[in-house]
Amino acid sequence: MQHALARVGARTRSCAGAQDVRHAAALVVPWSACSWRGAQRYAELGLAEALVERIKAGRPTLVVGTAMQMVGLGCAEEGRRGLAALDLHSELGDRAPEACAWQYVWSATESSQVPNGRYAFQRRYRATRPPPGWACTVSDAEGLQLASLERGAVLVTQFRPELSGAAGLEVLLRWCNRSRPVLRLQEELAPASPLNAA
Repeated sequence: MQHALARVGARTRSCAGAQDVRHAAALVVPWSACSWRGAQRYAELGLAEALVERIKAGRPTLVVGTAMQMVGLGCAEEGRRGLAALDLHSELGDRAPEACAWQYVWSATESSQVPNGRYAFQRRYRATRPPPGWACTVSDAEGLQLASLERGAVLVTQFRPELSGAAGLEVLLRWCNRSRPVLRLQEELAPASPLNAA
């Protein structure tokens, strides 16, 4: 992910703790091989509350891949709980966790940072209904499913933009550009805010 962000002109560094998660000008929550272990690990490290606050406040945040399930409500079929930053229920897909497939994505709402095109998905889980007030894109593999959610400078993708070629780089560039006006405002209000991405 850091390499892909560098290709669109973003500087990145790793977060050192909850204060970085809270105060970073922009934050990327990368794909996690197991979203439930990711949620548990975020809680153990004291990052969960800061991440939930950040997403609910609409601060520039990019959540990628199975991290979508981590920030949602969880998967009832497995009895797993997410961090509940989003009112988003997930279900099991038909593919093994390691399966990655290209799927065509299109916008289901007026506003979208995600252009129509083909993207690389991890297909273990899927969500089918967007939370109220969120714009979305969809894909039609194994039935209609959410490909991305966005509200302001928060973008949540089920696909992996860093593995999705030119289309994925365009998504990262659009997210960085959408975040910049928010970042400028935050810099005026809090000049010492640490920079995580963008």
